[in-house]
Amino acid sequence: MIRDMHTFRSRMTSLSRGAVGAVAVMSVLPCSPAVAASPVVPAAVPHGEQAFTPGIYTFVVPSGVTQMTIRVWGRGGAGAGGGGGGGGGGGGGGGYYAILVTSPVMGGGGGAGGSGGSGGGGGGSGGYSECTATVAAGQTFRVLVPGSGRRSVGGGGGAGGGGGAAGTAFASGQTGTAGAGGGGGGADTFITLAQVSGPSARVTARAGGNGSAGRPGPGGGAGQGGENGKFGGSGGAGGSGGASGGLSGVGGAGGGGRSDAGRCSGTGSALPGSSGTTGPAGAAGAGGVTGGQGTAGRPGSGELGGAGGAGGAGGAGGVPPTTTVTPPAGTGAGGSGGNGGTGGTGGQGGNGGGPNPNPSPQSGFTGASGTGAQQGSPGGPAYALISW
Repeated sequence: MIRDMHTFRSRMTSLSRGAVGAVAVMSVLPCSPAVAASPVVPAAVPHGEQAFTPGIYTFVVPSGVTQMTIRVWGRGGAGAGGGGGGGGGGGGGGGYYAILVTSPVMGGGGGAGGSGGSGGGGGGSGGYSECTATVAAGQTFRVLVPGSGRRSVGGGGGAGGGGGAAGTAFASGQTGTAGAGGGGGGADTFITLAQVSGPSARVTARAGGNGSAGRPGPGGGAGQGGENGKFGGSGGAGGSGGASGGLSGVGGAGGGGRSDAGRCSGTGSALPGSSGTTGPAGAAGAGGVTGGQGTAGRPGSGELGGAGGAGGAGGAGGVPPTTTVTPPAGTGAGGSGGNGGTGGTGGQGGNGGGPNPNPSPQSGFTGASGTGAQQGSPGGPAYALISW
């Protein structure tokens, strides 16, 4: 009985302690409001750009990039070389007279100057294209950026004509030979595309057209020989200067490069290049002066040849289109054409003459060669820029 009562008291004490503990625990817990969940911050989209100078490249879309803008500038066309100047015509030989013949003796006429060559045509500028495309990380794009075009050669100058032989007791002074025409200028024929191509875009910009070669200047005409004195009358007319050379042709201008936004999974635009200007024609050479007429007992003098004509200026290259993003200086600009060569001066005619005690007649002098023309300049290189 006593043992049961003791057990009962122990159980009651344990329950009492548990209740008190429970109350204590409940009294310690605070009554706090609900805490809001933190917002999820999206990962930052990377930004950057990569420029491409002449060469061939592979571009891989960086991680996290979903859109990028591709800009392509085409190469400028090459300017053409100018035409060479024509050679001056040779002077005519002086006439001759025999002993005791007092009729006039003529000096040889001067040769005409060669004509100047025309300037080479300027090259056109390259086109421009851009595309803002949807892309995915890891996609591969091939980038082709051409360099500057080749430098075009200028035409060589024509050789001067030879002088005519002096007269003899049996023949009058001989006519000189005409000057040779100059050489034609060179022109580039190489045209390439600047291009960026991949799964979601293909953007192309064409090179500007190359300028046409400057045409050569014709050679100057020859001076005529002085005629011998004649019995019982006046001598024949002195040789006239050779005819002036004709105008040379112009160098054609290069057309502006076309552009093509091509296949673009977003928005694209394109701008064409502009044409270069033509190279103007060279000037005609001047005619030679007629040989002087001798008087009785005194030979006539040979006369000067005509001056060579000036070469035409080279054409200007085309100007690239204006874009919102400025590429490096000179990108896509058309090359300028070379200046044409100057025509050679005509040879002087020979003085008339005779046997002792008179001076001997002279042969005509050789005309001067025309000068070579300038080279055309190459166009500016292509360029590409990828931004994301």
